[in-house]
Amino acid sequence: MGGPSFRAASGGGAEANNASVVLMVTTQGIRIMMSGDAEPEAQIPILRNGFDVHADVLKFPHHGSARQSEDFATAVGARVATISVGKGNDYGHPAPAALALLKKLRVTSYRTDKQGDIAIVVRDHRISVITR
Repeated sequence: MGGPSFRAASGGGAEANNASVVLMVTTQGIRIMMSGDAEPEAQIPILRNGFDVHADVLKFPHHGSARQSEDFATAVGARVATISVGKGNDYGHPAPAALALLKKLRVTSYRTDKQGDIAIVVRDHRISVITR
């Protein structure tokens, strides 16, 4: 289990968000992209540096903020995305633009503000999502 991790570049946007660690996890042949709070200023350099970001599951960046690179999300190509977000948060996350991007890319998304706890379970190289 494990894979490369990428330290997102800082500068531009929210520096704290773009200093997130982006981690790729592989288990039983399933790749999971843990994208932290990386915004486009960090997402785009990851692509430019040639990292293989393709994943089956995406922990959607920055609680579903509107600040996303469509190129990054497309390159990840996930079938499933999770959005860790507090119910009734002051930021309006997940943003309608982020949800529209996931819909456009035909990614099934699960949100902690709607479904509660989310578990990605891999058995026999297959993904199951369990919520409670």
